[in-house]
Amino acid sequence: MWRILLLLLSLFVGVSLPARTSLTDSLQAVLANTEDEAVQLPVLGALCRIYSEEGADSTVVYCQRAVEVAGALKLPAPEVESTIIIGRWYHKKSQYQKALAYYYRAAALGEQAGLTELTGSVYTNLALSHQRLSQPDSAYFYWNKAEAAFQEAGSPAELWKAYLGLFQLFSEKQDTAQANRYATLAHQQVQRSALRSDRGYLLFQLLQYYFQTGQFEKMGEFQQLWDDYKREQKPDEALMQQPAHIALYMFATQEEAAVEAQLKKAIQYFEQSGIPYRAGWCYEDLAKLYYKQGNRGAAEQAMQQALSYYREAHVPYRRGRALNMLYQWKKERGATVEALAYLEAYEALEDSLTNVTVEQNLNALRVKAETEKKEQALQIKDLELKQKTQERNALLIAALLLAILAMLIFLGLRQRLLANRRMAQQEQALQEQRILQLEQENRLSAMQSVIQGQEQERSRIANDLHDSLGGMITAIQRHVSELARRVTASDIGLAQRTVSISADANQELRRIAQNLMPRSLTLLGLEGAIEDLAAQLEAQGLRCQFQAIGLKGRLPEEVAVTLFRIVQELTNNIVKHARV
Repeated sequence: MWRILLLLLSLFVGVSLPARTSLTDSLQAVLANTEDEAVQLPVLGALCRIYSEEGADSTVVYCQRAVEVAGALKLPAPEVESTIIIGRWYHKKSQYQKALAYYYRAAALGEQAGLTELTGSVYTNLALSHQRLSQPDSAYFYWNKAEAAFQEAGSPAELWKAYLGLFQLFSEKQDTAQANRYATLAHQQVQRSALRSDRGYLLFQLLQYYFQTGQFEKMGEFQQLWDDYKREQKPDEALMQQPAHIALYMFATQEEAAVEAQLKKAIQYFEQSGIPYRAGWCYEDLAKLYYKQGNRGAAEQAMQQALSYYREAHVPYRRGRALNMLYQWKKERGATVEALAYLEAYEALEDSLTNVTVEQNLNALRVKAETEKKEQALQIKDLELKQKTQERNALLIAALLLAILAMLIFLGLRQRLLANRRMAQQEQALQEQRILQLEQENRLSAMQSVIQGQEQERSRIANDLHDSLGGMITAIQRHVSELARRVTASDIGLAQRTVSISADANQELRRIAQNLMPRSLTLLGLEGAIEDLAAQLEAQGLRCQFQAIGLKGRLPEEVAVTLFRIVQELTNNIVKHARV
């Protein structure tokens, strides 16, 4: 809505003051009757533009409100645009420092939001303000930033302004090479501008620059471009009444003596170059300068010289302008006969130019009518061709759609077959995995059964050795001990050896029974059995410390036996290899 309202506003720029007043009243009424910030923002933007054109103090008030509303709505583009308008308002008031503050704020907002084209406009305004403050280095910096921003945004229609600024900067420094370079770039880019006034403004600027610097060849080129520019909308007879030579501008901005000397140099250059039209142009400007100085005789003489060159160059509307000026000047001096002669020549030329224009218009109408007929025939052929093309395209699209549908069906079936195959493979893999798992479970169960059987057999053998054979050996040991007390001195050694052998046999029996199944494991659990094992190692002369951490409660018999066997095997390996 913001952009649309600004577009509508641009249509009202050229309307009368009462109409613009009515527009501002309507906008203010809309602003007063709504609290919706989304509606207020474009209205505030339109009021900013209107008051800015008028130079009113209300510009700053409405633009600041627009900045606040745009910030609240998080819309950076209108916020930047309103900030730029405030800066321009201060710039027009020659308050360049205040203008710079707003331009810097707008540049920061634009850079943060990535609004490259808007940021380029801000850089242009920053460069202009620094140029007004006689800060050429800062101006050069921002002109270059504006050029880069417009190139990045793809805005060739705006790029010419950056080149124009750089041209003016280097022309002020009297760096002719750089000024000419940027003048050429600006002229190349201004052709892409949608505004005809941009092109005319630049042509006028460059024309007076080349005249002032004495680059008469370039000046001649731009004289022709300037004439072509004016002819775009007005015929020759209308241009006869509209003098717009570059010297008119120079008369107001420079000393007349400097302008006269430069015009004479230009005349000499164009006469030597054999370019009568350019020489006539400069004679015409020289005549106006003499007339302004009050030197009527020199003015008429210079204008007659211009008329002669215009006649030689076959430029009728320039001849008409010279004839009209000579008529006016002769009439002022009271030379009625000569004035009448110039007037008659002027009117005859005007009539001929009018006839030529009418003929040109008729020819243009004929060409237009023939062109329209040809265009209609081409349009009919185009319609027929388009119809055939559409029919062919419809068939192609239908065929393409059918092909796509068939391809989709094929791909769908293929995907389904692949999915089924993958599912079958996965099912087979799962089945094989289950079988493997069952086999492993069976092997594990068998191993557990074997281990349990072995442990049970060990336990039975250990109990039998301990309970039966152990008791018998103990009884034998007691009997032998009793007999040892009763034998004679000659047999005492044999008796003692028998007692010692009986004790060793009993100890070995206990050890074998302990290895098969320690009774401490059954009576005291895993912790007690390992403590007993540690005591046995100590008895064998090995230092051994035992500490049970986190072993709470009695473990299942199978787990306890397995862990004990592991520890027992480790200790046996230690005893076996520790002294190697």
